[in-house]
Amino acid sequence: MFAPELVGPQYEAGVAAVPLADLVRVRIDAPGATLRRLLGDVDAEAALLVDALRRGIDAADRTARPLFTGLTTEPWPEDPLAGLVHACHVLREHRGDSHLAVCAVDGLDPVQMNVLTELWCGYPLGSYTASRGWSLRQVEAAAARLRARGLMVGDQLSDTGLSHRADLEGRTDAMQQSVVDAIGDELPEVTKRLGDWSDALVALDAAPPDPAKRLAG
Repeated sequence: MFAPELVGPQYEAGVAAVPLADLVRVRIDAPGATLRRLLGDVDAEAALLVDALRRGIDAADRTARPLFTGLTTEPWPEDPLAGLVHACHVLREHRGDSHLAVCAVDGLDPVQMNVLTELWCGYPLGSYTASRGWSLRQVEAAAARLRARGLMVGDQLSDTGLSHRADLEGRTDAMQQSVVDAIGDELPEVTKRLGDWSDALVALDAAPPDPAKRLAG
């Protein structure tokens, strides 16, 4: 999660620089042209995947999921490749909103959430969290609270912390069950094809090669 002190000024600068409608249009439409340039003519296959992913989106619970719900109100791209990126983005935010809800119920504040994630992904303490606008003082205070809960030892997750973070992931996954059920038997093929294209984009330097970076979002 990003610190408000980082997001606020960036938001104001963006609003001043680009009209919202133009920003939304470019963000939705541009990825299609990029994928077509890098992956070639995969439009027909992408359209089939979009149909499956949209079933998942339509079935997803919107309760307490503000980012996901907001994205579902945006216009759907006519370009199948742009639609594929948009569908993945929307579903990613459904899981992201779900994960924040799970962490909030667990009693974690935003800095603790980031610290748990960075250590679970294998990053040094503070390296990922600082990129979200949190100070080193705030990082250390969050780490102290996690140590008090037995989730950290020194600058690393404890065994309890590792299992606890994995449990948070499992609880988040469980909140995607309606999406999984709606996509149905096509899910293995959908995820395999998306994984293949993701690997191809990484190989073409169009996505971060570090899997932990992609995992952390």
